[in-house]
Amino acid sequence: MLKSATENMQVIMEIAEKTKNIELKKEILDLKQHVLDLQTENIELRKTLQETQKKQEYNMVFENNIYVNRNEDGTVEGKYCTPCWDSKNKAVRLNKLDSYSYEYRCLVCENYFVTNNAYQEPSLSIDENFI
Repeated sequence: MLKSATENMQVIMEIAEKTKNIELKKEILDLKQHVLDLQTENIELRKTLQETQKKQEYNMVFENNIYVNRNEDGTVEGKYCTPCWDSKNKAVRLNKLDSYSYEYRCLVCENYFVTNNAYQEPSLSIDENFI
């Protein structure tokens, strides 16, 4: 729809040039700028909508300094990086460093989370260059 509006303005601009109506040409240019601003706003709103819809795919719950995806039945699916979710809305699973510890690392932002046992809160080490 906006593309056809831009095309229509171009036709009107050509008519205004033939009639040598400077005031009309100025109004058409102002209108064209307004349409371009609306196109930019539309793109930004679509991006925001996509991010919101992506967030709704998850039921992220902040527990022990990390996010977990809590299913409708209450079960937990995965552990997710707090900085990646908070700053970029990216659900990035944390990788367990080994099977004997409770140390996790995000392979995207390279932050890591450490616990001594299953019942302690993990500590967070943030790479200051990430934010």
